[in-house]
Amino acid sequence: MLDLLLYGPIALVILPGIILGIYAQTKVSTTFSKYQQVHSKSGITAHMVAQELIAKRNIEGVTVNKVPGRLTDHYDPRTNIVSLSEDVYSSTSVAAIGVSAHECGHAEQHNKGYFMLKVRSVLVPV
Repeated sequence: MLDLLLYGPIALVILPGIILGIYAQTKVSTTFSKYQQVHSKSGITAHMVAQELIAKRNIEGVTVNKVPGRLTDHYDPRTNIVSLSEDVYSSTSVAAIGVSAHECGHAEQHNKGYFMLKVRSVLVPV
């Protein structure tokens, strides 16, 4: 009983966050799966989109790598690397292109010193 009283308020704060996180991840995954079947007419890959966005936005020092996993895509501001997952990197789907553009957006935010990216970088390890 004492445990419930001590941890109850904490659970009221943390539990909704966990539920919201699971819901968001499920929505991202199902939407990605749906639009992974729709391919761009240009035939350009997500990797090519990333390279082009980085060049056109004059973002220097950023590289694009392929990483293992599904939806493990991310931008690391410490290393200036846009990492695209195996199912995104070589894909021509509109889902993969969207993911690639999203991660390049983080690289541009970092390049411009966007304040909220700095906040996110501090919070991610937590």
